[in-house]
Amino acid sequence: MQCWHLEWHFKYDLGPDRAEVSRRRLLMMTAETGCTVLGSHFRLPSIGRVRADAKGFRWEDS
Repeated sequence: MQCWHLEWHFKYDLGPDRAEVSRRRLLMMTAETGCTVLGSHFRLPSIGRVRADAKGFRWEDS
């Protein structure tokens, strides 16, 4: 969900504002480089790529 809603915070985000900035930075970097990502909490197969679009970011399985 955090690919679509970067502003959503969870109880484990100790610094919610910094967590959102970190998520955005990571998603932008992976979308720009096209690198393969292992999403440990994603549904299987959890290997894929992050793509940027007009709505934000989306996950694509490899």
